[in-house]
Amino acid sequence: MEIVEQEKIVNNKYSKLQEYLKQRLDTVEANLNQKLNTVEANLNQKLDNIDTNLGKVIDLMSLILQEMIETEGDSYYQSQNYPQAIAYYEKAIKLGSVTGAQKLAKVKSFVAETEGDIHYQSQNYPQAIVYYEQAIKLGSESASEKLAHVKEKPIIELGNDVTIEFLPIFTGTLQVGVDKLVTIKPFLLGTTPVTQAQWRAVAELPKVEMDLDPDPSFFKSSNNPVECVSWLECQEFCARLTEKTRKICRLPSETEWEYVCRAGTKTEYSYGDEPALLGNFAWYDGNSAQLTHPVATKKSNPWQFYDMHGNVWEWCQDSWHENYENVPDDGRAWVDQESIRFVLRGGSWRSNPVRCRSSYRSHNNRDNRNDSIGFRLALSLPRNF
Repeated sequence: MEIVEQEKIVNNKYSKLQEYLKQRLDTVEANLNQKLNTVEANLNQKLDNIDTNLGKVIDLMSLILQEMIETEGDSYYQSQNYPQAIAYYEKAIKLGSVTGAQKLAKVKSFVAETEGDIHYQSQNYPQAIVYYEQAIKLGSESASEKLAHVKEKPIIELGNDVTIEFLPIFTGTLQVGVDKLVTIKPFLLGTTPVTQAQWRAVAELPKVEMDLDPDPSFFKSSNNPVECVSWLECQEFCARLTEKTRKICRLPSETEWEYVCRAGTKTEYSYGDEPALLGNFAWYDGNSAQLTHPVATKKSNPWQFYDMHGNVWEWCQDSWHENYENVPDDGRAWVDQESIRFVLRGGSWRSNPVRCRSSYRSHNNRDNRNDSIGFRLALSLPRNF
Protein backbone atom coordinates (compact mmCIF):
# COMPACT_ATOMS: atom_id res chain seq x y z
CA MET A 1 0.00 0.00 0.00
CA GLU A 2 2.69 2.43 0.90
CA ILE A 3 4.35 1.90 -2.46
CA VAL A 4 1.13 2.59 -4.30
CA GLU A 5 0.54 5.75 -2.31
CA GLN A 6 4.05 6.92 -2.92
CA GLU A 7 3.66 6.26 -6.62
CA LYS A 8 0.52 8.40 -6.67
CA ILE A 9 2.31 11.17 -4.84
CA VAL A 10 5.19 11.02 -7.33
CA ASN A 11 2.85 11.05 -10.34
CA ASN A 12 0.93 13.96 -8.89
CA LYS A 13 4.10 15.95 -8.37
CA TYR A 14 5.28 15.01 -11.88
CA SER A 15 2.02 16.24 -13.40
CA LYS A 16 2.27 19.51 -11.51
CA LEU A 17 5.86 19.87 -12.62
CA GLN A 18 4.85 19.26 -16.25
CA GLU A 19 2.09 21.81 -15.98
CA TYR A 20 4.45 24.33 -14.41
CA LEU A 21 7.07 23.76 -17.05
CA LYS A 22 4.46 24.08 -19.82
CA GLN A 23 3.25 27.36 -18.35
CA ARG A 24 6.82 28.62 -18.15
CA LEU A 25 7.51 27.55 -21.74
CA ASP A 26 4.32 29.22 -22.92
CA THR A 27 5.32 32.39 -21.12
CA VAL A 28 8.84 32.28 -22.54
CA GLU A 29 7.46 31.55 -26.03
CA ALA A 30 4.97 34.43 -25.75
CA ASN A 31 7.66 36.79 -24.59
CA LEU A 32 9.96 35.58 -27.31
CA ASN A 33 7.26 35.97 -29.99
CA GLN A 34 6.48 39.44 -28.72
CA LYS A 35 10.12 40.41 -28.90
CA LEU A 36 10.45 38.84 -32.35
CA ASN A 37 7.37 40.71 -33.54
CA THR A 38 8.81 43.93 -32.16
CA VAL A 39 12.14 43.27 -33.87
CA GLU A 40 10.35 42.38 -37.14
CA ALA A 41 8.21 45.51 -36.94
CA ASN A 42 11.27 47.66 -36.28
CA LEU A 43 13.10 45.92 -39.11
CA ASN A 44 10.18 46.40 -41.52
CA GLN A 45 9.92 50.03 -40.57
CA LYS A 46 13.62 50.52 -41.18
CA LEU A 47 13.33 48.71 -44.51
CA ASP A 48 10.36 50.91 -45.44
CA ASN A 49 12.40 53.95 -44.52
CA ILE A 50 15.25 52.65 -46.68
CA ASP A 51 12.85 52.06 -49.59
CA THR A 52 11.37 55.53 -49.16
CA ASN A 53 14.78 57.16 -49.00
CA LEU A 54 16.02 55.05 -51.91
CA GLY A 55 12.97 56.15 -53.95
CA LYS A 56 13.72 59.74 -53.08
CA VAL A 57 17.33 59.25 -54.13
CA ILE A 58 16.23 57.67 -57.41
CA ASP A 59 13.72 60.49 -58.01
CA LEU A 60 16.39 63.04 -57.19
CA MET A 61 18.86 61.34 -59.53
CA SER A 62 16.17 61.24 -62.25
CA LEU A 63 15.50 64.97 -61.80
CA ILE A 64 19.22 65.70 -61.93
CA LEU A 65 19.53 63.58 -65.08
CA GLN A 66 16.50 65.34 -66.62
CA GLU A 67 18.04 68.72 -65.86
CA MET A 68 21.39 67.65 -67.32
CA ILE A 69 19.74 66.38 -70.51
CA GLU A 70 17.50 69.47 -70.79
CA THR A 71 20.51 71.72 -70.25
CA GLU A 72 22.28 69.90 -73.06
CA GLY A 73 19.18 70.44 -75.21
CA ASP A 74 19.16 74.12 -74.25
CA SER A 75 22.81 74.39 -75.30
CA TYR A 76 22.08 72.89 -78.72
CA TYR A 77 19.04 75.15 -79.07
CA GLN A 78 21.12 78.25 -78.32
CA SER A 79 23.71 77.16 -80.89
CA GLN A 80 20.86 76.62 -83.42
CA ASN A 81 21.55 72.89 -83.68
CA TYR A 82 17.84 72.15 -83.61
CA PRO A 83 17.93 68.42 -84.53
CA GLN A 84 20.22 67.72 -81.55
CA ALA A 85 18.12 69.94 -79.28
CA ILE A 86 15.02 67.97 -80.27
CA ALA A 87 16.81 64.65 -79.60
CA TYR A 88 17.83 65.71 -76.06
CA TYR A 89 14.42 67.13 -75.19
CA GLU A 90 12.84 63.84 -76.29
CA LYS A 91 15.23 61.96 -73.96
CA ALA A 92 14.22 64.25 -71.11
CA ILE A 93 10.55 63.58 -71.82
CA LYS A 94 11.13 59.82 -71.56
CA LEU A 95 12.47 60.48 -68.05
CA GLY A 96 9.23 62.28 -67.19
CA SER A 97 10.21 65.88 -67.82
CA VAL A 98 7.26 68.26 -68.17
CA THR A 99 9.42 71.26 -69.05
CA GLY A 100 11.20 69.11 -71.65
CA ALA A 101 7.87 68.59 -73.40
CA GLN A 102 7.23 72.34 -73.39
CA LYS A 103 10.70 73.05 -74.77
CA LEU A 104 10.31 70.37 -77.43
CA ALA A 105 7.07 71.95 -78.64
CA LYS A 106 8.76 75.36 -78.67
CA VAL A 107 11.78 74.27 -80.70
CA LYS A 108 9.65 72.27 -83.16
CA SER A 109 7.37 75.26 -83.54
CA PHE A 110 10.36 77.52 -84.14
CA VAL A 111 11.85 75.15 -86.70
CA ALA A 112 8.53 74.84 -88.55
CA GLU A 113 8.02 78.61 -88.55
CA THR A 114 11.58 79.19 -89.77
CA GLU A 115 11.03 76.72 -92.61
CA GLY A 116 7.84 78.60 -93.44
CA ASP A 117 9.79 81.87 -93.54
CA ILE A 118 12.36 80.35 -95.90
CA HIS A 119 9.68 79.12 -98.30
CA TYR A 120 7.82 82.43 -98.02
CA GLN A 121 10.94 84.40 -98.93
CA SER A 122 11.50 82.14 -101.95
CA GLN A 123 7.84 82.65 -102.96
CA ASN A 124 7.03 78.97 -102.47
CA TYR A 125 3.73 79.87 -100.85
CA PRO A 126 2.12 76.39 -100.71
CA GLN A 127 5.06 75.02 -98.71
CA ALA A 128 5.13 78.14 -96.52
CA ILE A 129 1.48 77.50 -95.66
CA VAL A 130 2.22 73.87 -94.73
CA TYR A 131 5.01 74.84 -92.30
CA TYR A 132 3.12 77.77 -90.76
CA GLU A 133 0.17 75.45 -90.08
CA GLN A 134 2.55 73.01 -88.36
CA ALA A 135 3.95 75.82 -86.23
CA ILE A 136 0.44 76.92 -85.24
CA LYS A 137 -0.45 73.40 -84.08
CA LEU A 138 2.66 73.54 -81.88
CA GLY A 139 1.51 76.79 -80.27
CA SER A 140 3.08 79.57 -82.35
CA GLU A 141 1.10 82.82 -82.33
CA SER A 142 3.35 84.68 -84.78
CA ALA A 143 2.88 81.90 -87.35
CA SER A 144 -0.86 82.61 -87.31
CA GLU A 145 -0.24 86.16 -88.46
CA LYS A 146 2.20 84.98 -91.13
CA LEU A 147 -0.25 82.34 -92.37
CA ALA A 148 -2.98 84.95 -92.73
CA HIS A 149 -0.59 87.19 -94.67
CA VAL A 150 0.65 84.50 -97.07
CA LYS A 151 -2.90 83.30 -97.77
CA GLU A 152 -4.03 86.84 -98.53
CA LYS A 153 -3.60 87.37 -102.26
CA PRO A 154 -3.84 91.01 -103.37
CA ILE A 155 -6.78 91.37 -105.74
CA ILE A 156 -8.18 94.24 -107.79
CA GLU A 157 -11.95 94.01 -108.11
CA LEU A 158 -13.22 95.16 -111.52
CA GLY A 159 -16.92 94.34 -111.06
CA ASN A 160 -19.13 91.56 -112.45
CA ASP A 161 -16.90 88.96 -110.74
CA VAL A 162 -13.88 90.08 -112.77
CA THR A 163 -10.71 90.38 -110.71
CA ILE A 164 -6.96 90.65 -111.23
CA GLU A 165 -4.96 88.51 -108.81
CA PHE A 166 -1.39 89.37 -107.77
CA LEU A 167 1.38 87.78 -105.75
CA PRO A 168 4.10 89.66 -103.85
CA ILE A 169 7.68 89.62 -105.07
CA PHE A 170 10.36 90.25 -102.49
CA THR A 171 13.88 91.64 -102.75
CA GLY A 172 16.31 89.47 -104.70
CA THR A 173 19.07 89.61 -107.28
CA LEU A 174 19.21 88.70 -110.95
CA GLN A 175 22.27 88.34 -113.14
CA VAL A 176 21.76 89.63 -116.66
CA GLY A 177 24.26 89.67 -119.47
CA VAL A 178 27.78 88.52 -118.61
CA ASP A 179 28.40 90.17 -115.25
CA LYS A 180 25.56 92.62 -114.55
CA LEU A 181 23.84 92.10 -111.20
CA VAL A 182 20.44 93.72 -110.66
CA THR A 183 18.71 94.01 -107.28
CA ILE A 184 14.96 93.62 -107.61
CA LYS A 185 12.90 95.69 -105.18
CA PRO A 186 9.57 94.42 -103.78
CA PHE A 187 6.52 94.74 -106.03
CA LEU A 188 3.38 92.84 -107.01
CA LEU A 189 2.84 90.98 -110.27
CA GLY A 190 -0.28 89.50 -111.84
CA THR A 191 -0.39 85.72 -111.65
CA THR A 192 -1.51 85.52 -115.31
CA PRO A 193 -1.42 87.68 -118.40
CA VAL A 194 -4.28 90.20 -118.55
CA THR A 195 -7.39 88.46 -119.89
CA GLN A 196 -9.96 89.74 -122.35
CA ALA A 197 -12.52 90.04 -119.55
CA GLN A 198 -10.12 92.15 -117.47
CA TRP A 199 -9.26 94.33 -120.48
CA ARG A 200 -12.93 94.87 -121.28
CA ALA A 201 -13.68 95.97 -117.70
CA VAL A 202 -10.85 98.51 -117.67
CA ALA A 203 -11.66 99.75 -121.21
CA GLU A 204 -15.03 100.84 -119.83
CA LEU A 205 -13.37 103.13 -117.26
CA PRO A 206 -13.01 106.87 -117.99
CA LYS A 207 -10.45 107.78 -120.65
CA VAL A 208 -7.13 109.27 -119.51
CA GLU A 209 -5.30 110.04 -122.77
CA MET A 210 -6.52 107.71 -125.52
CA ASP A 211 -9.47 105.52 -126.50
CA LEU A 212 -9.36 101.77 -125.95
CA ASP A 213 -11.10 99.14 -128.03
CA PRO A 214 -12.96 97.01 -125.46
CA ASP A 215 -12.66 93.91 -127.64
CA PRO A 216 -9.42 94.06 -129.64
CA SER A 217 -8.45 90.36 -129.59
CA PHE A 218 -8.38 88.15 -132.68
CA PHE A 219 -9.04 84.98 -130.66
CA LYS A 220 -12.26 85.71 -128.76
CA SER A 221 -12.70 84.23 -125.28
CA SER A 222 -13.10 86.03 -121.96
CA ASN A 223 -10.49 83.96 -120.12
CA ASN A 224 -7.96 83.95 -122.95
CA PRO A 225 -5.18 86.53 -122.79
CA VAL A 226 -5.97 89.82 -124.46
CA GLU A 227 -3.91 90.34 -127.62
CA CYS A 228 -3.73 92.84 -130.46
CA VAL A 229 -2.87 95.53 -127.91
CA SER A 230 0.01 97.98 -128.38
CA TRP A 231 2.50 99.15 -125.77
CA LEU A 232 0.82 102.57 -125.85
CA GLU A 233 -2.61 101.03 -125.21
CA CYS A 234 -1.17 99.11 -122.28
CA GLN A 235 -0.01 102.44 -120.84
CA GLU A 236 -3.58 103.75 -121.13
CA PHE A 237 -4.89 100.57 -119.46
CA CYS A 238 -2.49 101.10 -116.54
CA ALA A 239 -3.37 104.79 -116.28
CA ARG A 240 -7.10 104.09 -116.10
CA LEU A 241 -6.64 101.40 -113.48
CA THR A 242 -4.37 103.67 -111.46
CA GLU A 243 -7.10 106.32 -111.46
CA LYS A 244 -9.68 103.79 -110.33
CA THR A 245 -7.67 102.03 -107.60
CA ARG A 246 -5.25 104.79 -106.53
CA LYS A 247 -2.57 102.11 -106.83
CA ILE A 248 0.45 102.49 -109.11
CA CYS A 249 -0.42 100.12 -111.96
CA ARG A 250 2.24 99.59 -114.63
CA LEU A 251 4.05 97.16 -116.87
CA PRO A 252 6.90 95.23 -115.22
CA SER A 253 10.45 96.18 -116.07
CA GLU A 254 12.34 93.66 -118.20
CA THR A 255 14.53 92.60 -115.26
CA GLU A 256 11.51 92.27 -112.96
CA TRP A 257 9.82 90.11 -115.58
CA GLU A 258 12.81 87.78 -115.97
CA TYR A 259 13.35 87.59 -112.20
CA VAL A 260 9.78 86.32 -111.73
CA CYS A 261 9.89 84.07 -114.79
CA ARG A 262 13.03 82.33 -113.52
CA ALA A 263 11.62 82.02 -110.00
CA GLY A 264 15.04 81.38 -108.55
CA THR A 265 16.20 79.05 -111.33
CA LYS A 266 19.22 79.42 -113.61
CA THR A 267 18.04 76.95 -116.24
CA GLU A 268 16.77 77.58 -119.77
CA TYR A 269 13.16 77.43 -118.55
CA SER A 270 11.64 77.90 -115.12
CA TYR A 271 11.21 74.13 -114.81
CA GLY A 272 14.62 73.03 -116.18
CA ASP A 273 16.55 72.70 -119.43
CA GLU A 274 14.53 70.16 -121.41
CA PRO A 275 12.50 71.63 -124.31
CA ALA A 276 10.52 68.39 -124.57
CA LEU A 277 8.79 69.26 -121.28
CA LEU A 278 7.73 72.73 -122.41
CA GLY A 279 4.23 71.57 -123.29
CA ASN A 280 3.52 70.95 -119.61
CA PHE A 281 4.04 74.64 -118.87
CA ALA A 282 3.31 76.57 -122.05
CA TRP A 283 1.18 76.97 -125.15
CA TYR A 284 3.69 77.22 -128.00
CA ASP A 285 3.94 76.19 -131.65
CA GLY A 286 4.23 72.54 -130.69
CA ASN A 287 0.83 72.26 -128.98
CA SER A 288 -1.19 75.46 -129.43
CA ALA A 289 -3.05 74.53 -132.66
CA GLN A 290 -2.05 78.08 -133.75
CA LEU A 291 -4.24 80.01 -131.32
CA THR A 292 -4.27 81.35 -127.76
CA HIS A 293 -5.71 79.39 -124.84
CA PRO A 294 -7.32 80.25 -121.48
CA VAL A 295 -4.77 81.47 -118.95
CA ALA A 296 -3.56 79.23 -116.10
CA THR A 297 -4.41 75.97 -117.88
CA LYS A 298 -0.77 74.83 -117.87
CA LYS A 299 1.51 74.26 -114.87
CA SER A 300 2.77 77.33 -113.07
CA ASN A 301 6.41 78.19 -112.46
CA PRO A 302 7.83 77.56 -108.94
CA TRP A 303 6.43 80.88 -107.69
CA GLN A 304 2.87 80.15 -108.82
CA PHE A 305 2.87 82.40 -111.91
CA TYR A 306 1.20 81.03 -115.05
CA ASP A 307 1.96 81.43 -118.75
CA MET A 308 5.38 82.99 -118.21
CA HIS A 309 6.40 80.84 -121.18
CA GLY A 310 4.21 80.97 -124.31
CA ASN A 311 0.55 81.84 -124.95
CA VAL A 312 1.25 85.55 -125.69
CA TRP A 313 4.34 87.73 -125.74
CA GLU A 314 4.28 90.19 -122.85
CA TRP A 315 5.12 93.88 -123.16
CA CYS A 316 7.64 95.25 -120.65
CA GLN A 317 8.11 98.89 -119.69
CA ASP A 318 11.67 99.08 -121.09
CA SER A 319 12.81 100.58 -124.34
CA TRP A 320 14.64 98.11 -126.54
CA HIS A 321 18.43 97.96 -126.08
CA GLU A 322 20.76 95.43 -127.65
CA ASN A 323 22.43 94.64 -124.31
CA TYR A 324 22.22 95.28 -120.56
CA GLU A 325 25.21 97.62 -120.36
CA ASN A 326 23.33 100.54 -118.76
CA VAL A 327 20.32 98.76 -117.34
CA PRO A 328 19.43 100.18 -113.87
CA ASP A 329 20.86 98.03 -111.09
CA ASP A 330 17.77 98.51 -108.88
CA GLY A 331 15.26 96.77 -111.15
CA ARG A 332 13.72 99.92 -112.65
CA ALA A 333 12.82 100.00 -116.34
CA TRP A 334 15.43 101.37 -118.77
CA VAL A 335 13.41 103.84 -120.81
CA ASP A 336 14.62 106.26 -123.47
CA GLN A 337 12.15 109.08 -124.10
CA GLU A 338 12.78 109.04 -127.86
CA SER A 339 12.44 105.26 -128.16
CA ILE A 340 9.75 103.77 -130.39
CA ARG A 341 10.62 100.09 -129.84
CA PHE A 342 9.92 98.31 -126.57
CA VAL A 343 10.75 94.96 -125.02
CA LEU A 344 8.70 91.76 -125.36
CA ARG A 345 9.34 88.64 -123.27
CA GLY A 346 8.10 85.06 -122.87
CA GLY A 347 7.25 83.84 -126.37
CA SER A 348 3.76 83.04 -127.63
CA TRP A 349 1.48 80.40 -129.10
CA ARG A 350 3.34 80.66 -132.40
CA SER A 351 6.88 80.59 -130.89
CA ASN A 352 9.31 77.70 -131.01
CA PRO A 353 10.90 76.46 -127.74
CA VAL A 354 13.99 78.65 -128.19
CA ARG A 355 11.88 81.83 -128.13
CA CYS A 356 10.06 80.68 -124.99
CA ARG A 357 13.24 80.49 -122.89
CA SER A 358 13.47 82.58 -119.71
CA SER A 359 16.29 84.70 -121.14
CA TYR A 360 14.97 85.20 -124.68
CA ARG A 361 14.44 88.85 -125.63
CA SER A 362 12.36 90.38 -128.41
CA HIS A 363 10.88 93.79 -129.25
CA ASN A 364 8.33 95.61 -131.38
CA ASN A 365 7.14 99.11 -132.20
CA ARG A 366 5.22 100.70 -129.36
CA ASP A 367 2.11 101.22 -131.52
CA ASN A 368 2.17 97.78 -133.11
CA ARG A 369 -0.59 95.23 -132.45
CA ASN A 370 -0.78 91.58 -133.40
CA ASP A 371 -2.53 88.42 -132.24
CA SER A 372 0.49 87.09 -130.32
CA ILE A 373 1.21 90.14 -128.11
CA GLY A 374 -0.39 90.77 -124.72
CA PHE A 375 0.89 91.90 -121.32
CA ARG A 376 0.93 91.27 -117.57
CA LEU A 377 0.13 93.88 -114.92
CA ALA A 378 2.49 94.97 -112.14
CA LEU A 379 1.78 97.06 -109.02
CA SER A 380 4.37 99.24 -107.33
CA LEU A 381 4.52 99.06 -103.54
CA PRO A 382 4.75 102.05 -101.18
CA ARG A 383 8.31 103.18 -100.54
CA ASN A 384 8.14 102.15 -96.88
CA PHE A 385 7.19 98.54 -97.73
